[in-house]
Amino acid sequence: MEVTWDEVEDTREVMKGRLYGYQINYYSDDDIEPLYKTYIRFPGQMGSAVCIGLWADSNFWFQIQVYNTAGLGPVSDSYKQETLHFASRLYPTEVAVYSHSATSVLLKWRGILIEFDEATIVNYRLYLWPSNEHFRSAEEIDTDGLVTSYILTNLKKGIIYAVRIAAISDGGEGKKSITLYFTLTDKTMSN
Repeated sequence: MEVTWDEVEDTREVMKGRLYGYQINYYSDDDIEPLYKTYIRFPGQMGSAVCIGLWADSNFWFQIQVYNTAGLGPVSDSYKQETLHFASRLYPTEVAVYSHSATSVLLKWRGILIEFDEATIVNYRLYLWPSNEHFRSAEEIDTDGLVTSYILTNLKKGIIYAVRIAAISDGGEGKKSITLYFTLTDKTMSN
């Protein structure tokens, strides 16, 4: 969850000392003003920070405090925010590659269904890279909507390609499909 706030001016008049950083206090909606809140401190001057490790599909209350050499400043107002649902736990299956032209292939896959606690899928992301390179060098291609086929273009003969597919939702990127390897040959495509 990204939390944003207006930065406090780091002057002696405003801070009554030197600004050390900001503290984000947070607690679950299930706790009603708990005695001890969980907090994360972020040193330095900034206007936003990311809280990680929150439960998916849950409501949290957030408060901001500035801290300096004298200690913590006053607590801000409390703001309630809901975390997103989980990303999809399943991955696309039945991935297949078919010849399309001399420099392109048609990639098809079986889409996935989501569970009640997973965010709605908005599109699929394809990862394409030469198999002799690291996965991190993969070209990321986002599909338009919930299509289950895509034409990969500008491919070169003699290169063995690797491709993986993942569902994308507001909850993030789901699990990736098993890697499929293919190459273009003079007359046909092999996989």
